[in-house]
Amino acid sequence: MNGYLPDSIKNFITKSPFKKGYLRISFRLDVCLHLDQGNLFEIKKGNRIIGAIYCEDITEEFDPKVGTGKNVELESDLTGAFKFTKLNLILSGKGVKYGESLSPKSETDALYALNKFIDSYKFVTKRFGIENIFTLIDMVELFQSL
Repeated sequence: MNGYLPDSIKNFITKSPFKKGYLRISFRLDVCLHLDQGNLFEIKKGNRIIGAIYCEDITEEFDPKVGTGKNVELESDLTGAFKFTKLNLILSGKGVKYGESLSPKSETDALYALNKFIDSYKFVTKRFGIENIFTLIDMVELFQSL
């Protein structure tokens, strides 16, 4: 899915400072958030927009821990084995090459944005069992704009 962006994100990255370059960092949560696809959630730190998050609900028919799951009640898939959410974070930034790590500022902003989103979701839905992200080691994908 490298390079694919929903229209809401395409419009968002035309704003400064994102039009100079951005990073997309993706994480797989162990639960499905069931949010509308393509919705954009801007994340602020103080008065500054540091990024935006959009979600993708992913459905799989096989999980190595559980096996095949056809006709699974996805709403009751509490372990995220067959349906889960992929969080995609857009941060302003450039200069990260494949195999390199993010700058400390980008890493701090990424963890802040992801956990602020998760905490807000937990507060609104009362689903407090969703875990926060403590390290970027678990990221699924890092994509840099040209």
